[in-house]
Amino acid sequence: MLSGKTFRLRNEILAIATEPDGKRVVTIPAGEIFRVLSGPRADDRRMVDITWKKTALVVFAEDIERRCVEVISRTV
Repeated sequence: MLSGKTFRLRNEILAIATEPDGKRVVTIPAGEIFRVLSGPRADDRRMVDITWKKTALVVFAEDIERRCVEVISRTV
């Protein structure tokens, strides 16, 4: 389960914007950090909902598994 986890990209990935206006396909550059809102989706195990720079996007679960590293929060 990826929900609620934060990841940093090792390589750029493509994402699909969920808002009807504006650019639908977005490239998220390497080094960026995003948070998984939910997923993989029950209706499509390949897709994951994320938030990046306050924007809701959908990415492939495989891209997270292969091109990201989980960011572990260290609280004191």
